[in-house]
Amino acid sequence: MDPIAENSWISDAKFCREYRMKDGTRNSDKLQRGVFPLDNEKPFEMWRQRLDKTTSGAPKHPAALKILKLYCTAEEADFLSRMPAKFCSAPQLSRLYKIELPKITEILERLIDKFLVADMDCGDGVRLYTPMEIIPGFWDFTFMRIRDDLPIAEITELYEQYWDTFYPGVVGHGKPTQDFRVMVREESLGEKFTEILDYERTSCIIKNAKIISVTLCVCSSMRLQGNKAICDRPIETCISIDAGAGAVLRAGQGREISKVEAMDIIDDCKEHGLVQCADNVKTEPWYICNCCSCCCSMFNAMRNYDLCTTVVSAGFIAQRDAQKCENCDNCVDACPIQCIEQGGSSVKVDESLCLGCGVCATKCPSDAIKMTRRKQRIYTPNEYNEKVLAMALERNKFADQIFHDPNRISHRTLSVLINAFLKMPPVKQALTINALKSRFLKSIAKLVTRDFDKTVQKEKERLVRENHNYSG
Repeated sequence: MDPIAENSWISDAKFCREYRMKDGTRNSDKLQRGVFPLDNEKPFEMWRQRLDKTTSGAPKHPAALKILKLYCTAEEADFLSRMPAKFCSAPQLSRLYKIELPKITEILERLIDKFLVADMDCGDGVRLYTPMEIIPGFWDFTFMRIRDDLPIAEITELYEQYWDTFYPGVVGHGKPTQDFRVMVREESLGEKFTEILDYERTSCIIKNAKIISVTLCVCSSMRLQGNKAICDRPIETCISIDAGAGAVLRAGQGREISKVEAMDIIDDCKEHGLVQCADNVKTEPWYICNCCSCCCSMFNAMRNYDLCTTVVSAGFIAQRDAQKCENCDNCVDACPIQCIEQGGSSVKVDESLCLGCGVCATKCPSDAIKMTRRKQRIYTPNEYNEKVLAMALERNKFADQIFHDPNRISHRTLSVLINAFLKMPPVKQALTINALKSRFLKSIAKLVTRDFDKTVQKEKERLVRENHNYSG
């Protein structure tokens, strides 16, 4: 019996009977995707609801279920809907699903191949698993390379429909913490400018990386494979770093590159007017994207849905020197989000929209634009867990990240109660104070990291015992 169907919430007699072949076995390859007996929407809707509890979200939309059905079977969707959001070991999942370890490993490998589960190599043979979100997640992995194993044109069209709900609903207004932050061009600051920190320097991120990979730009690739027009700028531009690079390379999605080649790619992208956007953390970032103004889904969302927070601005802002400006319009053409306008005899920078990328400053022939520090410091999470918790707090999903197991009634109950508590006006008001918010998030992030380390240590000890018993 198929281990997923056997333990599924939807494994009633009629469902299982419909899913069996005549010889009593189950053959997923012979089933057409998207054609399910009984209540064919239920497992995918349960999965969508589970995805909607993540920081990237999955708002309800007719295209959402159509997209999910193209990725997996009903049983796999049900499996994913019950998978805890944190990183778990295979033995932990084996106990949770009541499926033997070899079978659970087989299921996980199948879902990794479909980019629906992410794995992390923690050394000493330890691998941990977590379900993928949409962005960053299986949407990115879908378009990292040219492929013919999925109906790409159909998926592209569905994602285009879904963005109309996804970006306004998930990214939205009033949510200052996002997955991506803009990197200022170091050369736009001038040689005398020294007030820039290492995590703000693209060159420092590359210099400190242990392993680097590059893939196709997922935004340009989606348009290209969906038979949409794209610009003539470079397309192999998405750079992954360290843990991110490891995941990309294990999935066979990109190629490993040297630090020299990584900087060459970034320099070439700068020549073509692309903006560097990095993982929004101070330490151990996973990626640097090189984004063009025409294909980038985040920049398009800013224009199409009147959003100003799809990415976090750099800690700098463009300021124009009227005496030096020659009104050549180079800066107007170079700005990736059109926040510089020609107004009669001068140009005007909309500081409320300026990303602080410095593209305009490097394109100005008269040195009339300078990048200066913003008056208000931009909040940047220290590391991944703090970023996730900050995003969750702003999206009323904080407790869902702490009480992450949908199979436990206690987790579901506590999640509802704590999310309701955090919505109370006095609590919300207190957490608008940046210093208090930062201390709160750092404290919780430490607990999450400690739990992760404990999971890794337990799995290492299990493997040691297993090897000892085998050798004995």
